[in-house]
Amino acid sequence: MKIRLSDTGLLPDLLDFLRRSEYDALYDDRDDVIVAAPPSRSFGAAGARLDLELRLRSWQARHPGVEVGLVETVT
Repeated sequence: MKIRLSDTGLLPDLLDFLRRSEYDALYDDRDDVIVAAPPSRSFGAAGARLDLELRLRSWQARHPGVEVGLVETVT
């Protein structure tokens, strides 16, 4: 999954937050964040997306005014 953030200065903070939540997370060349659900959590694609969305809302609540969201990718 891919995440886009309105304030790229907060990318390190978001990466740290996701990694503490056991997500594999890294930057791509467009300053987006690429994430993979932790292997320890076995829920389908819809469950993984919901889990990530809830975590992003939690992170966003600590950073008022910052827009963060999942980017649709074509496979």
